[in-house]
Amino acid sequence: MSHGQMLLVIGATILFGIATLGIYRGIHRHQRTMVESEILPRAMLHAERFIEEARTRAFDKACVSGSVSSPSELTAPDSLGVESLEIYPVFDDIDDFNGLDKSWQESGADFQARITVNYSDGNLQSGISNVNYRTFMKRFAVTISSDYLDYSVTLNHLFTYY
Repeated sequence: MSHGQMLLVIGATILFGIATLGIYRGIHRHQRTMVESEILPRAMLHAERFIEEARTRAFDKACVSGSVSSPSELTAPDSLGVESLEIYPVFDDIDDFNGLDKSWQESGADFQARITVNYSDGNLQSGISNVNYRTFMKRFAVTISSDYLDYSVTLNHLFTYY
């Protein structure tokens, strides 16, 4: 075999290797997209499940045994969270979910949920934001992550007391 033929064989081998890597990269991206298209709806479903679960609870600890007429009667912002002797899922009010971290596995996929609950001003013009004072609105944020997702899914819900 001459040097020219040898260079052609080496060049063809390099081109074949580059083409093969490109094909494998495309297959990997396609598989990742397929897995993500299965995991994302599950993540959203679990986030919605936490919101629906919170809907069955009282707005605040002060509302469990009666009604309130002023935001000053509600739980202080720095006290939002689980009270002593309460363990998930036996919560009596929405803000008990604050700080809840839960992990589980479903169909071979690991999921992690992180929930935060804060008071909100509910100002739709400037965007709903968290505030550090008591109001008749609580922002419930559920963030679901999984090793099979490149990003976390966060669903927000605004609970109001009326």
